[in-house]
Amino acid sequence: MLVSFVIPSFNSSEFICRTFDSIINQTCSDYEVIIVDDYSSDNTCSLIEEYILKNNLEGKFKLIKLDSNMGVSNARNIGMSNSIGKYILFLDCDDVIENNLVKVVKENDNDFDLIIYSYDYGYYNGKILRTNINEQSIIKGFDAIKKYYRGKLYICTGNTLYKNSFLKNNSLEYPVDCTNGEDQEFFIMCLYMAGYVKVLENIMFHWIKRKGSVTHSFDVKKFDIMFTVIRIIKKFEYDSKCFNLIKYLKNEYLLESFIGNINIGIRIEYFENKKISNYAKNIWGKLEGTKYRKFYDENLRHLVGYSKYGILNYIFQKSKWLYSIIVILDFKLRGEINEE
Repeated sequence: MLVSFVIPSFNSSEFICRTFDSIINQTCSDYEVIIVDDYSSDNTCSLIEEYILKNNLEGKFKLIKLDSNMGVSNARNIGMSNSIGKYILFLDCDDVIENNLVKVVKENDNDFDLIIYSYDYGYYNGKILRTNINEQSIIKGFDAIKKYYRGKLYICTGNTLYKNSFLKNNSLEYPVDCTNGEDQEFFIMCLYMAGYVKVLENIMFHWIKRKGSVTHSFDVKKFDIMFTVIRIIKKFEYDSKCFNLIKYLKNEYLLESFIGNINIGIRIEYFENKKISNYAKNIWGKLEGTKYRKFYDENLRHLVGYSKYGILNYIFQKSKWLYSIIVILDFKLRGEINEE
Protein backbone atom coordinates (compact mmCIF):
# COMPACT_ATOMS: atom_id res chain seq x y z
CA MET A 1 0.00 0.00 0.00
CA LEU A 2 1.54 3.31 -1.10
CA VAL A 3 -0.75 6.07 0.28
CA SER A 4 -3.09 6.21 3.25
CA PHE A 5 -5.57 9.10 3.04
CA VAL A 6 -6.60 10.09 6.58
CA ILE A 7 -9.74 12.24 6.70
CA PRO A 8 -11.37 13.54 9.90
CA SER A 9 -15.08 14.27 9.50
CA PHE A 10 -17.57 16.21 11.58
CA ASN A 11 -21.01 17.16 10.25
CA SER A 12 -19.57 16.99 6.75
CA SER A 13 -22.47 15.54 4.76
CA GLU A 14 -22.74 18.57 2.47
CA PHE A 15 -19.30 18.28 0.88
CA ILE A 16 -17.36 15.14 1.88
CA CYS A 17 -18.48 13.14 -1.17
CA ARG A 18 -16.65 15.60 -3.43
CA THR A 19 -13.44 14.75 -1.57
CA PHE A 20 -14.16 11.04 -1.96
CA ASP A 21 -14.80 11.48 -5.69
CA SER A 22 -11.37 13.04 -6.19
CA ILE A 23 -9.81 10.03 -4.46
CA ILE A 24 -11.65 7.17 -6.18
CA ASN A 25 -10.90 8.74 -9.56
CA GLN A 26 -7.14 8.25 -9.01
CA THR A 27 -5.29 6.81 -12.01
CA CYS A 28 -3.30 4.63 -9.60
CA SER A 29 -5.29 2.57 -7.09
CA ASP A 30 -2.48 1.85 -4.61
CA TYR A 31 -4.16 3.59 -1.67
CA GLU A 32 -6.52 3.25 1.29
CA VAL A 33 -8.89 5.78 2.86
CA ILE A 34 -9.41 6.08 6.60
CA ILE A 35 -12.25 8.34 7.70
CA VAL A 36 -12.41 9.18 11.41
CA ASP A 37 -15.80 10.61 12.27
CA ASP A 38 -15.57 12.91 15.28
CA TYR A 39 -19.05 12.20 16.69
CA SER A 40 -21.09 13.92 13.97
CA SER A 41 -24.63 14.93 14.88
CA ASP A 42 -25.94 14.94 11.29
CA ASN A 43 -26.16 12.17 8.71
CA THR A 44 -22.44 12.19 7.84
CA CYS A 45 -21.80 8.59 8.95
CA SER A 46 -24.79 7.13 7.13
CA LEU A 47 -23.83 9.08 4.00
CA ILE A 48 -20.26 7.73 4.16
CA GLU A 49 -21.51 4.18 4.64
CA GLU A 50 -23.88 4.59 1.71
CA TYR A 51 -21.06 5.95 -0.46
CA ILE A 52 -18.82 3.00 0.41
CA LEU A 53 -21.52 0.44 -0.40
CA LYS A 54 -22.67 2.18 -3.58
CA ASN A 55 -19.12 2.28 -4.98
CA ASN A 56 -18.01 -1.16 -3.69
CA LEU A 57 -15.26 0.37 -1.59
CA GLU A 58 -15.36 -1.95 1.43
CA GLY A 59 -11.75 -3.00 0.80
CA LYS A 60 -10.51 0.55 0.23
CA PHE A 61 -12.41 2.71 2.70
CA LYS A 62 -12.54 2.32 6.48
CA LEU A 63 -14.87 4.37 8.69
CA ILE A 64 -13.94 4.79 12.36
CA LYS A 65 -16.70 6.27 14.53
CA LEU A 66 -15.62 8.03 17.72
CA ASP A 67 -17.86 7.83 20.80
CA SER A 68 -17.32 11.48 21.68
CA ASN A 69 -16.12 14.68 20.04
CA MET A 70 -12.33 14.60 20.49
CA GLY A 71 -11.18 17.29 18.05
CA VAL A 72 -9.43 17.20 14.72
CA SER A 73 -5.95 16.45 16.11
CA ASN A 74 -7.12 13.37 17.99
CA ALA A 75 -9.03 12.23 14.91
CA ARG A 76 -5.93 12.55 12.72
CA ASN A 77 -3.80 10.71 15.26
CA ILE A 78 -6.30 7.85 15.44
CA GLY A 79 -6.37 7.68 11.65
CA MET A 80 -2.57 7.65 11.56
CA SER A 81 -2.35 4.76 14.04
CA ASN A 82 -4.74 2.73 11.87
CA SER A 83 -2.93 3.42 8.58
CA ILE A 84 -0.77 0.90 6.70
CA GLY A 85 0.33 2.93 3.65
CA LYS A 86 3.97 3.81 3.07
CA TYR A 87 2.95 7.48 3.04
CA ILE A 88 0.15 9.29 4.88
CA LEU A 89 -1.74 12.26 3.47
CA PHE A 90 -4.02 14.13 5.87
CA LEU A 91 -6.99 15.71 4.13
CA ASP A 92 -9.88 17.79 5.43
CA CYS A 93 -13.37 16.70 4.50
CA ASP A 94 -13.80 19.47 1.91
CA ASP A 95 -10.40 19.13 0.16
CA VAL A 96 -9.96 18.06 -3.46
CA ILE A 97 -6.91 16.37 -4.99
CA GLU A 98 -5.77 15.81 -8.57
CA ASN A 99 -6.61 12.38 -10.00
CA ASN A 100 -2.93 11.55 -10.64
CA LEU A 101 -1.67 12.31 -7.12
CA VAL A 102 -0.96 8.70 -6.15
CA LYS A 103 0.71 8.12 -9.53
CA VAL A 104 2.98 11.15 -9.01
CA VAL A 105 3.88 9.95 -5.52
CA LYS A 106 4.79 6.55 -6.97
CA GLU A 107 7.01 8.18 -9.59
CA ASN A 108 8.82 10.26 -6.95
CA ASP A 109 9.05 7.67 -4.18
CA ASN A 110 12.67 7.37 -3.12
CA ASP A 111 12.21 6.87 0.62
CA PHE A 112 11.88 10.59 1.40
CA ASP A 113 10.57 11.41 4.86
CA LEU A 114 8.21 14.00 3.38
CA ILE A 115 6.93 14.80 -0.10
CA ILE A 116 5.58 18.33 -0.60
CA TYR A 117 3.83 19.55 -3.76
CA SER A 118 2.20 22.76 -4.96
CA TYR A 119 -1.45 23.73 -4.48
CA ASP A 120 -4.04 26.34 -5.21
CA TYR A 121 -6.54 28.04 -2.95
CA GLY A 122 -10.03 29.05 -3.98
CA TYR A 123 -13.76 29.08 -3.44
CA TYR A 124 -16.11 26.11 -3.56
CA ASN A 125 -17.55 27.47 -6.83
CA GLY A 126 -14.22 26.90 -8.59
CA LYS A 127 -12.83 30.45 -8.52
CA ILE A 128 -9.07 30.35 -7.77
CA LEU A 129 -7.79 33.05 -5.43
CA ARG A 130 -4.15 32.08 -5.22
CA THR A 131 -1.74 29.53 -6.66
CA ASN A 132 1.21 28.51 -4.49
CA ILE A 133 3.95 26.98 -6.65
CA ASN A 134 6.93 25.35 -4.94
CA GLU A 135 10.30 25.07 -6.64
CA GLN A 136 11.21 21.49 -7.53
CA SER A 137 14.03 20.35 -5.25
CA ILE A 138 15.39 17.87 -2.74
CA ILE A 139 16.29 19.62 0.52
CA LYS A 140 17.09 18.81 4.13
CA GLY A 141 14.26 19.05 6.62
CA PHE A 142 15.73 21.96 8.59
CA ASP A 143 16.39 23.92 5.39
CA ALA A 144 12.72 23.43 4.55
CA ILE A 145 11.76 25.03 7.89
CA LYS A 146 13.85 28.10 7.12
CA LYS A 147 12.35 28.38 3.64
CA TYR A 148 8.81 28.02 5.01
CA TYR A 149 9.16 30.79 7.57
CA ARG A 150 10.74 33.07 4.97
CA GLY A 151 7.82 32.50 2.60
CA LYS A 152 9.93 30.51 0.11
CA LEU A 153 8.15 27.18 0.63
CA TYR A 154 4.41 26.65 0.77
CA ILE A 155 3.24 24.01 3.24
CA CYS A 156 -0.23 23.16 4.50
CA THR A 157 -2.02 20.04 5.70
CA GLY A 158 -3.19 18.81 2.31
CA ASN A 159 -0.01 19.32 0.27
CA THR A 160 2.35 17.21 2.39
CA LEU A 161 2.80 13.44 2.53
CA TYR A 162 4.63 11.87 5.46
CA LYS A 163 6.43 8.54 5.44
CA ASN A 164 4.42 6.38 7.81
CA SER A 165 7.41 4.65 9.42
CA PHE A 166 9.13 8.03 9.93
CA LEU A 167 6.14 9.35 11.91
CA LYS A 168 5.72 6.25 14.03
CA ASN A 169 9.42 5.64 14.70
CA ASN A 170 9.77 9.23 15.96
CA SER A 171 6.45 9.27 17.88
CA LEU A 172 5.29 12.29 15.85
CA GLU A 173 1.63 13.17 16.36
CA TYR A 174 -0.65 16.20 16.10
CA PRO A 175 -0.72 18.21 19.36
CA VAL A 176 -4.11 17.70 21.03
CA ASP A 177 -3.98 20.74 23.33
CA CYS A 178 -3.87 23.33 20.55
CA THR A 179 -6.94 25.19 19.22
CA ASN A 180 -5.27 26.81 16.24
CA GLY A 181 -1.92 26.12 14.59
CA GLU A 182 -1.79 22.39 15.34
CA ASP A 183 -1.01 21.67 11.70
CA GLN A 184 1.96 24.09 11.69
CA GLU A 185 3.39 22.67 14.91
CA PHE A 186 3.07 19.15 13.50
CA PHE A 187 4.77 19.72 10.16
CA ILE A 188 7.51 21.90 11.68
CA MET A 189 8.42 19.18 14.16
CA CYS A 190 8.31 16.62 11.35
CA LEU A 191 10.65 18.72 9.22
CA TYR A 192 12.97 19.22 12.20
CA MET A 193 13.28 15.44 12.59
CA ALA A 194 13.38 14.70 8.84
CA GLY A 195 16.34 13.75 6.72
CA TYR A 196 15.52 14.68 3.12
CA VAL A 197 12.34 16.16 1.68
CA LYS A 198 11.20 15.99 -1.95
CA VAL A 199 9.51 19.17 -3.17
CA LEU A 200 7.42 19.06 -6.37
CA GLU A 201 6.19 21.92 -8.50
CA ASN A 202 3.10 19.92 -9.56
CA ILE A 203 -0.24 21.32 -8.36
CA MET A 204 -1.82 18.25 -6.75
CA PHE A 205 -4.11 19.76 -4.10
CA HIS A 206 -6.99 22.25 -4.11
CA TRP A 207 -7.65 23.98 -0.78
CA ILE A 208 -11.32 24.93 -0.77
CA LYS A 209 -12.39 28.04 1.10
CA ARG A 210 -16.06 27.67 1.98
CA LYS A 211 -18.11 29.99 4.16
CA GLY A 212 -18.53 28.52 7.63
CA SER A 213 -15.38 26.39 7.53
CA VAL A 214 -12.92 26.54 10.43
CA THR A 215 -10.46 28.57 8.35
CA HIS A 216 -13.16 30.99 7.13
CA SER A 217 -14.79 31.93 10.45
CA PHE A 218 -13.38 34.21 13.15
CA ASP A 219 -12.71 33.20 16.71
CA VAL A 220 -10.24 34.87 19.09
CA LYS A 221 -8.76 31.41 19.63
CA LYS A 222 -7.19 31.80 16.19
CA PHE A 223 -4.55 33.83 18.03
CA ASP A 224 -3.41 30.57 19.65
CA ILE A 225 -1.07 30.37 16.64
CA MET A 226 1.26 32.70 18.58
CA PHE A 227 1.60 30.17 21.38
CA THR A 228 2.22 27.46 18.80
CA VAL A 229 5.22 29.50 17.63
CA ILE A 230 6.36 29.95 21.23
CA ARG A 231 6.26 26.18 21.76
CA ILE A 232 8.30 25.70 18.59
CA ILE A 233 10.84 28.27 19.81
CA LYS A 234 11.19 26.49 23.15
CA LYS A 235 11.78 23.17 21.42
CA PHE A 236 14.51 24.69 19.26
CA GLU A 237 16.18 27.09 21.71
CA TYR A 238 19.03 24.78 22.77
CA ASP A 239 19.97 23.83 19.20
CA SER A 240 22.77 26.16 18.03
CA LYS A 241 21.81 25.83 14.36
CA CYS A 242 18.42 27.36 15.20
CA PHE A 243 19.80 30.65 16.60
CA ASN A 244 19.00 32.83 13.57
CA LEU A 245 15.65 31.12 13.02
CA ILE A 246 14.58 31.74 16.62
CA LYS A 247 15.64 35.37 16.34
CA TYR A 248 13.49 35.76 13.23
CA LEU A 249 10.50 34.04 14.83
CA LYS A 250 10.67 36.29 17.90
CA ASN A 251 11.32 39.58 16.12
CA GLU A 252 9.20 39.17 12.98
CA TYR A 253 7.09 36.06 12.59
CA LEU A 254 5.15 36.37 15.86
CA LEU A 255 4.08 39.88 14.87
CA GLU A 256 3.20 38.67 11.37
CA SER A 257 0.97 35.98 12.90
CA PHE A 258 -0.80 38.50 15.14
CA ILE A 259 -1.34 41.05 12.38
CA GLY A 260 -2.45 38.28 10.01
CA ASN A 261 -5.22 37.20 12.37
CA ILE A 262 -6.35 40.81 12.87
CA ASN A 263 -6.59 41.05 9.07
CA ILE A 264 -8.59 37.81 8.80
CA GLY A 265 -11.04 39.18 11.38
CA ILE A 266 -11.42 42.42 9.43
CA ARG A 267 -12.06 40.54 6.18
CA ILE A 268 -14.71 38.31 7.75
CA GLU A 269 -16.52 41.20 9.43
CA TYR A 270 -16.47 43.19 6.19
CA PHE A 271 -17.79 40.21 4.24
CA GLU A 272 -20.70 39.95 6.68
CA ASN A 273 -21.56 43.68 6.72
CA LYS A 274 -20.50 44.93 3.26
CA LYS A 275 -19.64 48.43 4.46
CA ILE A 276 -16.55 50.31 5.63
CA SER A 277 -16.31 50.38 9.41
CA ASN A 278 -13.73 50.39 12.18
CA TYR A 279 -13.39 46.62 12.16
CA ALA A 280 -9.89 46.69 13.64
CA LYS A 281 -11.30 48.40 16.72
CA ASN A 282 -14.01 45.72 16.93
CA ILE A 283 -11.45 42.91 16.75
CA TRP A 284 -9.23 44.68 19.27
CA GLY A 285 -12.22 44.93 21.61
CA LYS A 286 -12.79 41.17 21.38
CA LEU A 287 -9.23 40.67 22.63
CA GLU A 288 -9.78 42.83 25.72
CA GLY A 289 -8.83 40.91 28.87
CA THR A 290 -7.54 37.87 26.96
CA LYS A 291 -4.13 36.21 27.12
CA TYR A 292 -3.66 37.25 23.47
CA ARG A 293 -3.98 40.97 24.28
CA LYS A 294 -1.59 40.53 27.21
CA PHE A 295 0.92 38.73 24.99
CA TYR A 296 0.75 41.52 22.40
CA ASP A 297 1.24 44.26 24.97
CA GLU A 298 4.22 42.50 26.56
CA ASN A 299 5.96 41.11 23.46
CA LEU A 300 4.78 42.69 20.21
CA ARG A 301 3.66 46.28 20.79
CA HIS A 302 7.21 47.60 20.61
CA LEU A 303 7.94 45.92 17.24
CA VAL A 304 7.45 48.95 15.00
CA GLY A 305 9.87 49.88 12.25
CA TYR A 306 10.53 49.75 8.54
CA SER A 307 9.57 46.13 7.88
CA LYS A 308 6.14 45.47 6.34
CA TYR A 309 4.60 44.28 9.59
CA GLY A 310 6.44 46.86 11.67
CA ILE A 311 4.77 49.60 9.62
CA LEU A 312 1.38 47.90 9.85
CA ASN A 313 1.82 47.54 13.60
CA TYR A 314 2.55 51.26 13.87
CA ILE A 315 -0.57 52.19 11.86
CA PHE A 316 -2.67 49.70 13.86
CA GLN A 317 -1.64 51.41 17.09
CA LYS A 318 -2.14 54.95 15.81
CA SER A 319 -5.45 54.61 13.89
CA LYS A 320 -7.52 51.44 13.79
CA TRP A 321 -9.96 53.16 11.44
CA LEU A 322 -7.21 53.84 8.87
CA TYR A 323 -5.83 50.36 9.41
CA SER A 324 -9.25 48.84 8.66
CA ILE A 325 -9.49 50.74 5.37
CA ILE A 326 -5.96 49.68 4.32
CA VAL A 327 -6.69 46.01 5.00
CA ILE A 328 -10.04 46.04 3.18
CA LEU A 329 -8.52 47.77 0.13
CA ASP A 330 -5.64 45.29 0.10
CA PHE A 331 -8.01 42.31 0.12
CA LYS A 332 -10.13 43.93 -2.59
CA LEU A 333 -7.11 44.52 -4.82
CA ARG A 334 -6.08 40.88 -4.39
CA GLY A 335 -9.62 39.67 -5.13
CA GLU A 336 -9.94 37.94 -1.76
CA ILE A 337 -12.98 39.75 -0.45
CA ASN A 338 -15.52 39.23 -3.22
CA GLU A 339 -18.81 37.40 -2.95
CA GLU A 340 -18.42 33.62 -3.01
